Amino acid sequence: MIEIQPHRDGPPRHAHPAEDDAFYILDGELTFGVEGEELVAGAGTFVLVPPSVEHTFANRGDAVVRMLNVHAPSGFDLRLEED
Repeated sequence: MIEIQPHRDGPPRHAHPAEDDAFYILDGELTFGVEGEELVAGAGTFVLVPPSVEHTFANRGDAVVRMLNVHAPSGFDLRLEED
């Protein structure tokens, strides 16, 4: 589980060449930027970003955001260690 404090930016706009990036919002609202479009995702929302799609996110609200974040297929964490 990941927590993002209020009024905090997430990562810079980026894409994963080989992985889906999946987010499930447990609490709060997270604002996503996906290929130039903005989406506000509240609790209970599932967001799936396909491979090679640029995206970012930020907590623009006053409450902590709690979310689950999964990359598939496996191996994303190993590529992070290599960089």
